[in-house]
Amino acid sequence: MTAASVLVATAHFGMPVSTTHVISNSIMGVGGTSQGIRKVRWGMACNILVACVLTILAAAILRALAWLVIHSIGLVT
Repeated sequence: MTAASVLVATAHFGMPVSTTHVISNSIMGVGGTSQGIRKVRWGMACNILVACVLTILAAAILRALAWLVIHSIGLVT
């Protein structure tokens, strides 16, 4: 329900999100609240956080490179 709520809200506002990241973070959050924060595997949580940040950076870099290529061949001004 948590992941679905987040995905519906982001879709409503037109925000692009990774469903994989939303679902994995929702599972971690719900597990942490229902089983106690000590049950969260923080090493895995850090890996997920790094993956989220790297995904955003990689997407931005690829988008910039694509724009440069398209702009250099004159498809956009």
